[in-house]
Amino acid sequence: MVFGKKHPYLVYGIRDNLVFRHLDDQNQSRIYTGHSDKITAVSVSPDGTKYAYGDERGVVTILVMTKDGDFNVEKQLPFISKKVNALVWSDDGSRLIAVGAGTE
Repeated sequence: MVFGKKHPYLVYGIRDNLVFRHLDDQNQSRIYTGHSDKITAVSVSPDGTKYAYGDERGVVTILVMTKDGDFNVEKQLPFISKKVNALVWSDDGSRLIAVGAGTE
């Protein structure tokens, strides 16, 4: 689970869904269902505009939420050969670090 400093969402993965639970208004909560593998790690960029998640296959996806609450995939990258265990953004949001069980 991740709570961004500059956005009102608690973000977490459940199976292959990414849940955006709005902390002030539950009617504004969202669920991203556009992924097919189990989500294993989630991270919110420091400015709260990008959401990265990793899956059990080692793929990291970066999402951007539009003003109307839809999602756009900004990037999808195969980082490691196995499950992503953790994701961390750099302080300025320019880099994303992925850690996992990969052997390559």
